[in-house]
Amino acid sequence: MTTKRSNKEPVPNEPGFLKEPLEKGRDKRSGVLRQAIQFNPSSWRPYFQMGNLFAEERSYQEAIACYSKALSIRPGDDSILFHLGLAYQDHGVPRLAAGAYEDALKTNPDAVTAMINLGTVYQTMGQHGAALRWYRKAHDRSPDNPVIHVNMGTAQAFIGQHEKATRCYEAAVAIHPDYEKAVCYLFKQYQRECDWENAHPIGLRLDRMTRDALQKGTRPQETPFVNISRHADPALNYAVARAWSRKIASGTALEKSAYLFRQPSALSHIIRIGYVSNTFCNHPGAQLILRLFGIHDRQRFAIYCYSYGKNDGSRYRRTIEADADLFVDISNLTDLEAADRIYADKIDILVDLRGFTLDGRLGIFACRPAPIQVTYLGYPGTTGASFMDYIICDAIIAPMEHQRWFAEHLVHLPHCYQINDDRQPMTNRIPQRKTVGLPEEGTVFCSFNTHYKIESVMFDAWMKILDLVPDSVLWLLDGGPRVRSHLTQWALRQGVLPDRIIFAEKVPKKEHLARLQLADLGLDTRIYGGHTTTTDALWAGLPVVALIGNHFASRVSASILTAAGLSELVVNDLDAYVDLAVSLGRNGQRLQKLRNMIRENRSTAPIFHTRQTVRYIEAAYDEMWTRYCHRRPMAPIVIAPR
Repeated sequence: MTTKRSNKEPVPNEPGFLKEPLEKGRDKRSGVLRQAIQFNPSSWRPYFQMGNLFAEERSYQEAIACYSKALSIRPGDDSILFHLGLAYQDHGVPRLAAGAYEDALKTNPDAVTAMINLGTVYQTMGQHGAALRWYRKAHDRSPDNPVIHVNMGTAQAFIGQHEKATRCYEAAVAIHPDYEKAVCYLFKQYQRECDWENAHPIGLRLDRMTRDALQKGTRPQETPFVNISRHADPALNYAVARAWSRKIASGTALEKSAYLFRQPSALSHIIRIGYVSNTFCNHPGAQLILRLFGIHDRQRFAIYCYSYGKNDGSRYRRTIEADADLFVDISNLTDLEAADRIYADKIDILVDLRGFTLDGRLGIFACRPAPIQVTYLGYPGTTGASFMDYIICDAIIAPMEHQRWFAEHLVHLPHCYQINDDRQPMTNRIPQRKTVGLPEEGTVFCSFNTHYKIESVMFDAWMKILDLVPDSVLWLLDGGPRVRSHLTQWALRQGVLPDRIIFAEKVPKKEHLARLQLADLGLDTRIYGGHTTTTDALWAGLPVVALIGNHFASRVSASILTAAGLSELVVNDLDAYVDLAVSLGRNGQRLQKLRNMIRENRSTAPIFHTRQTVRYIEAAYDEMWTRYCHRRPMAPIVIAPR
């Protein structure tokens, strides 16, 4: 198989470089511009205008060539440089975009839009401090621009200045109350800080904006990830995801290659599996999936990993690199270039491990570089994308009757879809309660889910549990002073003293697993429940009470607990959740029996049988590939237990 397009970049000073762009131009104006160039080849303007035409068509390589030619005739022109920066930015080449914007600002130091775009480019490259400096310069010249306030807030949030970030988003909304992006970002910030009093009215406003956008057939600013974190409504989740994926697909429609896939003639073919992620590092996703790559059967599968995340030098990164047959860093490639690379590697089944999470790159999949494309593990919900074929899940998190809310065909693994590391290290040094701020006596409830997963309804239930279990405390992750303040103030309103909420500092994973053994009972969240958090608790021998919800993200803990032989800890409504937690919190003997059972079953329960889970995943790949080879239509798949 060979790709139909060339990766060769147009060279601005190469003779005849403009021939292909002129022939490709679909706008009628291109004929006029072609004549203008032939009549006066030393004029910069036709080249510049032709660049604009190609930028409109998202033919960014050709646009860059035209702008570069215009710039060679008219050096230092800030308008040409600005548009060149835009083309580089849209083409996914931030380093070159930054250079063009900086050159434009040398000529026109007061160009606010260039400052904003330059800040955005630096943010894309992860240089949030540099981004913030340019946003501030833009703010000095245009203090009432809500876009600048939003961008400043985003940069500040990335560097941990959350209070300043909140103030920036609030300023943007105050300036422009209907600025949808600002409303979405402000809600996210309130959600992260557990500021539910302010989050509620902003959430209602965001609901209206999302609903209006969907009714108009446009993409809402609310991301699919934010939507699943606040609404356990699979129909709504699907609608938002579909709107986003359609936008992604339309963004690549004019750029993407027409890849051709040869129909395999035999099933004995070694199936090439490509995994795409930015979390091949010390990340909860890698902690779950670490052993997958090494366990894969090399008699049937070749494993390729495509990474667009940082190399943190961790054991997770080193292990995955060593276990893959080929590990490719695509972080400096555009989506189309990455797709070209994947196509050239002849990948048969391409697996996305991120979905709509931070910095996910579904644009690669929109180019359709593999005949079978799958989403798994990283994002708990549908991508809503026509370019994704299957989603690996299980019968609890996505029953077959939920198929109508998934763009992908459901693939049910036995027991639980979530792979876990059955060799996860845990230090033997268990600290004393007092060393981590816990009381020596009394029941310790805990929830180490990230703070955006905690919402007022569940927190009120937790406060009720504390009220009904004397001398109990709630142990949570420390999210900083604003999180601590909001949670303790809310607890006071429910009649619970602040000293009954204990905040735990972040520690290395091995130490965290050890300290989990100090708790008596884990409490899962409601709308977006635990994933790695729940399996971490079970690995440490800690039982968890969970409430099964209506969508993928609210059903994962139920799946995990069932696969661990603990379905008795899964309840269907909030009253039952409170009753069960209170009953267990008052009954130390029953809790100890549960803990003993978890430890005894850890080596045999399906949830921690890593090798068996890999075999089930491979069986799913086999079935996908068999259907493809026999030209059978794609359909839901159910893998039988062995």
